[in-house]
Amino acid sequence: MTYDLIIPIYNIEDHLDSCLDSILCQTHGDFRALMVDDGSTDHSPLIAQGYAARDPRFIILPKRKRRTVRCQEFRTRKSLLRVSPVC
Repeated sequence: MTYDLIIPIYNIEDHLDSCLDSILCQTHGDFRALMVDDGSTDHSPLIAQGYAARDPRFIILPKRKRRTVRCQEFRTRKSLLRVSPVC
């Protein structure tokens, strides 16, 4: 079973590397990391692009200033996920 992880990104360059590295360290390798960039103005998009370039499981989904609350809605519209979210 493939798990989809939604990572909302908005100006978190100081923490993004450790977040994405922790995902890479997981023993369950059947996942997709959907990085939803919400219009960051720092280096967060560049960091995310680096992970996406190195590992095809990391996917960047750019958005414009819709904030974290809308990530689930965006995910549904894009029909990228086949797994129901766990709340």
